Amino acid sequence: MVIGCLHGHELIGKRVIEELRTLSISGGTLITVIANTRAIKDGVRFISQDLNRAFPGKQDGNYEQRLAHELMPLLKKADIVIDIHSTTVGLASSVILTKVNNPIRKLLSFINPKRVIVMQKKVGKTSLTGNCKAGISLEYGADKSERAYKENIRDILNILNGYGISTGRKASAKGATKTEYFESLGTLSRRPGFKLKKEIKNFLLVKKGDVIGTKGEEEQQAEFDFYPFLFREKSYKEIWGFMAKKVLRI
Repeated sequence: MVIGCLHGHELIGKRVIEELRTLSISGGTLITVIANTRAIKDGVRFISQDLNRAFPGKQDGNYEQRLAHELMPLLKKADIVIDIHSTTVGLASSVILTKVNNPIRKLLSFINPKRVIVMQKKVGKTSLTGNCKAGISLEYGADKSERAYKENIRDILNILNGYGISTGRKASAKGATKTEYFESLGTLSRRPGFKLKKEIKNFLLVKKGDVIGTKGEEEQQAEFDFYPFLFREKSYKEIWGFMAKKVLRI
């Protein structure tokens, strides 16, 4: 199963899925879903709440909870689920996981991404990929990036071909990449009125004592070493983003 547009303003998933629907599939089944059509129509991230925090959903809940509930039978049926997103916060060519198992390790072996980030278990409980057998989220770049679009197509073709699902198309070759692995340590609170230091970059090590943000003469310093990800001045109101540690493998 390939699913896109959990967030209505991330349209790269729609474009990728429209391309996938032109393929001739044999030797397996490919399910494609453009998820939050109402949010797409309204040009917003979501209607009632983040769909990727609404699983497994509620039959009588709000719009996204009902949508998550309707998607659950498909998620349970699929052996693997590929969830397409877009980002502008330094996550190019990255894969996000909410759980690790052998089917996911096999899936990753077909694409050899630049980075793999494992989120905390509490995130997985309400996310799409945390509610299926083996699921990954692709964060390959900006929504209108042609490079990100081509990388999504290439790696999804590699996954389908790797599982013996014939598409009638071969993926373009990918250069050798050494994957970096990270485990999330949770979020970092943002103090009201503070501005993020320009020196803080996603996946650039922040050391204990480094200044993260400032408000006039006040400073917010790191309490321990960590790698920031999904950090950006305007991403969140109450947090700077997520912290991670680097690991050798998952």
